[in-house]
Amino acid sequence: MNALFVELPEFSRHREEFLADDEFRALQCLMLKLPEAGVVIEGTGGLRKLRYVDPQRSRGKRSGLRVIYYWCDAERQFWLFRLYGKQDVNDSNSAIRKMFAKLLAQALAAPGGAPAAITRRVPKVPTHYRAPKHSVKARAE
Repeated sequence: MNALFVELPEFSRHREEFLADDEFRALQCLMLKLPEAGVVIEGTGGLRKLRYVDPQRSRGKRSGLRVIYYWCDAERQFWLFRLYGKQDVNDSNSAIRKMFAKLLAQALAAPGGAPAAITRRVPKVPTHYRAPKHSVKARAE
């Protein structure tokens, strides 16, 4: 499957801090295979939260990274909103959910549908690709 990954500035700001290029590529491949792997965050209009390993800090999915994204199936796009370590942010309160809902609503209302951000086109995942063991069973929180 081909898809476009759209990085919002907040995501881009933290990506290199948490994921090297090859680790980010592994995350993208996982998302391509399982676009709805993250659970929908209630009250956000469809944003999803995916638990992912934190390779730089040697943490598993449970205590690792969180990826907040929106899967736009009709456009074949992943809108990457936020990347953070579980220990860094408590995202369970309603103020954070409202902020995410507002960001998504603004992105959906933007001309052309996609938010103004850095975009990276990702080629089709090769059929022989094997995700690293730590990312195969992507369980959402």
